[in-house]
Amino acid sequence: MVLGVQSNSVIYKYGLQIALASIPIAVSSLALALSYLRFADPEEYEELIKEFSGFIREAYELERVGRELASKHEDVVDEEVEWLKRLHELYKELYKLVAGVLEKHEERPLPTDVIDVLSVASKVTSHFERALDYLAYDVNRVRYTASRGSRLRDVLSTAHIISIASAVKELDNTVFDQFGRSCVWIVEKLKPAHTSTIADVINDVTSCHHMFTDWLALNFDPELRKVVDKVYEKGGRRELVDMCIEWARVLSAMIKADVATYSDYGATRCIVIGNKAYVRVGSAPGHTTHVTVIGDRLHIEYYDRDEDVHQSLSEVASRLGAKVLRHKPSEVTVLEVPLDKAKTVAVWLLALPTSMDIRIGYGGSFWASRVFTRGEFMEAYEKCNKNNVCTEVELVMKAISENRLAKYMA
Repeated sequence: MVLGVQSNSVIYKYGLQIALASIPIAVSSLALALSYLRFADPEEYEELIKEFSGFIREAYELERVGRELASKHEDVVDEEVEWLKRLHELYKELYKLVAGVLEKHEERPLPTDVIDVLSVASKVTSHFERALDYLAYDVNRVRYTASRGSRLRDVLSTAHIISIASAVKELDNTVFDQFGRSCVWIVEKLKPAHTSTIADVINDVTSCHHMFTDWLALNFDPELRKVVDKVYEKGGRRELVDMCIEWARVLSAMIKADVATYSDYGATRCIVIGNKAYVRVGSAPGHTTHVTVIGDRLHIEYYDRDEDVHQSLSEVASRLGAKVLRHKPSEVTVLEVPLDKAKTVAVWLLALPTSMDIRIGYGGSFWASRVFTRGEFMEAYEKCNKNNVCTEVELVMKAISENRLAKYMA
C-alpha cells in the first residue's frame, strides 16, 4: 500500500490538490492521509474505504444488538455469548487493519496527527479485543442456564466474577485514557460486580463499544460528511438529515435558554448513515437514541437508566401524538412517529432528554431562568401537586405549544 509521494514533485502537488478538492469534507486528519492514497493508488484507496466502511456498519449493528440484549432481563443467556464473540472478532480484525496501515508508515511517512489517530485506534482495539475475549469465556460458563437478570454471584464463581469485573474495568480504563471519559456506569460503579446482573455487564460493554464506534466513524470514514455542528451523514435519508439539523438548532436554543447543561450539550451528536440515525443525547454512558426509518414511520429507541426521564418522555410523546410501542423500566422506551413528523414531533423527542434528569430534580433553576417566569414555574409546580415529573411534562408542553424557545433559535 503506497501512502505517500515525494512532496517536492510538481505533479504530486497539483494532483493532491485535485484529490483533496474531490473528496467529501473531512472530519479528521485521517482523510488527508487517505487522500494521499487516493491520488497515488486509487485501487488501494477504494479497498481501504470499503474495509473501514464495513467495520463501521458492523460496529453500529452490534451496538444495536447489545442494547436489545441488555434490555431483556428475563431471557436466558445465549445470544450474549455469540454477540461477545462477534464483538471480539470485529476488534481483532480492526486491529489487524490499523496495524497494517501503521506498518506502511515506516515505508513512507504519514503526517504526525494521522499517526496519532491511528495509534489511538490501535491501543483501543488491542485492549478491547483482550477484554472481550475474557468476557465471552466467562459468560459462556452460564450459557443456556442463567437469565440475563441473574446476579453474577448466583451463577458464577468468585474467580469468574473477578475476571468479568477486570475485563469491564479494562474497557472503562481504555476509553478514559484515550478519550478522557468513562464508559462504564454500573459494574463496580453503581453496584458491586457480584450483585450486578449479566444484563448490566452487557449494558456497560455496549456503552463502551458505542463510544468507540462514534469515534471510529468520525475519524476513519472519510465519506462521512459534516452537515452542521453536531450532525454528520453518509448516504443518509434526507428526512433523517433534516431532522438532525433541526434537532441541532433546538439543542442550541436549549443551551442558550439555560435548560440544558454544557456537559450534556458538549457530548451530543447525530450520525446519519443510510436509513438510521445514531443520536448521542447526553454525557452519561449509555445515554443514546437510535432512529430507524421503517416504511413511512420512524422507529425511535431511547436508552437510559433514569426512569423519571422515561416516564416524562413517554408522556410528552403521547401528548405530541407519537405512539409508545414498548417500555422497559429504567432501560428502554420505544416510540413510533410518522415520517412526515420527523422535523416537528421527532425533533423534540430527541432533544428534550438532554439534561432532563437534572431539570426534573431542579426545575426551578432551569425553566425559571429564561424560558418562564418564577410565577409560571410555580403555577405548573402547584398544578402538579409538587410532582417533579408532572411539572417537567407541563413545562415542556407549554414551551412547545407557545414556542418559547423561538427567540433562541436564530
